[in-house]
Amino acid sequence: MSGAWATKLKLKLPMPDLRRTVYRSVVQLLVVGIVLGISTYALLVAYRPPEEFSDYVLWGLIALAAGLFPAGLLNWMLYRSLRRSFDEIVLACRQIVNGTYQFRFTPSRFDEFNRLFVAIGELGETIRVNSRELRQKQSWLEAVLNSIQDGLIVLDDRGMILIANRSFGQIAGGGDFAGRYYWQAIRHPVLSEIVTVLKDESGPVSQRIDLADRHFLINAARSATGEKVITFSDISEIIRTAEMKRDFIQNVSHELRTPLTAIKGYVETLSETVTGQEQTYLNIIKRHTDRLIRIVQDLMTLSRLETDQLVLEKEKTSVRELITDAVTACRPLLERKRLELKLDLPEPDVSIWGDRLYLEQALVNLLENAVRYTEKGWIKVSGRFENNDLYLTVEDTGIGIPAEHLPRIFERFYVVDRGRSRQSGGTGLGLAIVKHIVSLHNGEIRVESTPGVGSKFTLILPVVR
Repeated sequence: MSGAWATKLKLKLPMPDLRRTVYRSVVQLLVVGIVLGISTYALLVAYRPPEEFSDYVLWGLIALAAGLFPAGLLNWMLYRSLRRSFDEIVLACRQIVNGTYQFRFTPSRFDEFNRLFVAIGELGETIRVNSRELRQKQSWLEAVLNSIQDGLIVLDDRGMILIANRSFGQIAGGGDFAGRYYWQAIRHPVLSEIVTVLKDESGPVSQRIDLADRHFLINAARSATGEKVITFSDISEIIRTAEMKRDFIQNVSHELRTPLTAIKGYVETLSETVTGQEQTYLNIIKRHTDRLIRIVQDLMTLSRLETDQLVLEKEKTSVRELITDAVTACRPLLERKRLELKLDLPEPDVSIWGDRLYLEQALVNLLENAVRYTEKGWIKVSGRFENNDLYLTVEDTGIGIPAEHLPRIFERFYVVDRGRSRQSGGTGLGLAIVKHIVSLHNGEIRVESTPGVGSKFTLILPVVR
């Protein structure tokens, strides 16, 4: 907008023309004064010839006064006219600064000033319209910000709050925090850490923060101009619901485990005394009982992994021993399906810092999953050290996983083929357990799969040499 105004002023207000006009007027007045002086002096000499030298001087002074006085008077009138126009321009500029955009100018004898008056009037009208639109948009923005249930603040590079919506004020205890520093509203180490991170990174950054009995998810990012935008989403109800669900699963699992164990014991006892069709029925009961027991065990394991109170018993663990123990636990399944097992153990051996039992369970779950969906071919387990990380890989030549299912395979109870999973004894919880175990060890899990070719799961874990 300022560029447009500058262009308009440059095109419509050729100030050098005004300067030349003023100079020309002054010169013309001086010339008129000189002509009047010379004419006066000539008339005096003609009507009364001077007798002495002093008469020449006197008449010269009279002629000079007669010429310069009208010129001076006219120049003074010109100065008053210019001064009035300049004063009106200065007054108009001050009115623009103070927010007044209605001006009344006295027409000038100089066309350049009149054009300047018109341009200033157009400038004032443009600023008035833009200011009104800006106030309207600011009002809309405030309404939108205050309608957001999440708390929102915008910080400058010093940590001062530029914008804060009503929800943030309620989170911080009430009041208007605009113009104050963020730590005066919420003093928390997590928030300070996020602000510090955004000084060097653009984000986004997400972190959970606990304030009294409420829990919030902070999402923060840095704008292109350096301001930090931070939102506070209240996740207290979500956390309470998750805790209730976890407690319910734990209680139900405990209640189911005892009767299921009893049913399995009675089935095994009856199997020793019956034959024929009755034995077939008991085998069906036993198979489904075993599956229910596995589901209960997996649910209990998953509930323990999801609780905040879980403490891992971390120790320095040999990778070769970890792979060997997991393979030994799954060897009966491999032999039953006559699958070839390939091992690629790391040389030399490396160690990882983690909970040995949970890490072994993660590897066993991947092996069982590979055996379950591989009818023929081989299963390969390998470990390698790279860039201070351990890569544990379980690869198979099974049926593979379609690409559209890959983003969801780590969700609990999610299975690609429910009929096949039920038939093979899968619970739909194995991969979810693996993901939680890896996350608790600050690791990462990756999967590659091609339908009809096979799948490859890779655990990436930090290493202790």
